[in-house]
Amino acid sequence: LGIDENGALNEVLLEKLMGLITDGSLSAKVKAGLLRAFTIFINQHKKRLETAAMRKAQIQMAGLGATNMVVHLVQDPDPEVFCATIQFATSLFWGGNSVVQDSLFKHLESDETQSFVRTFSEKIQHSLTSLRNWKSELAFVTNTAPEIGEQLH
Repeated sequence: LGIDENGALNEVLLEKLMGLITDGSLSAKVKAGLLRAFTIFINQHKKRLETAAMRKAQIQMAGLGATNMVVHLVQDPDPEVFCATIQFATSLFWGGNSVVQDSLFKHLESDETQSFVRTFSEKIQHSLTSLRNWKSELAFVTNTAPEIGEQLH
């Protein structure tokens, strides 16, 4: 997947994979799967409290275009890709890595900023509405059929 047996990045392969994810030639399932693999790669260092190694992985991935990929994929219509993108972005920005943040900031200064912000805002609003609806439905079920409501909590 772009990572050798020593845990080092194969930058050529990773750059190619990120390009394929971004250019739309892969299915949503494959995109989401690759994003989850990228997330695992970064998170393995977090779990072992290897801050320097995690920071290095974040910077390498940002240098290969990961922040640009995140901005592009947040706009993907598939919910699974969006969720995997947010999880990857969380790992990519974990710890306040200023190099990665600067990379994102530079990309957001481009013309794509408005569509990114609009799409992200719309998806967050949709998610909030879904959560509110779910909460209302759960309250209704709990009130009308307490035994079922207890199982859902």
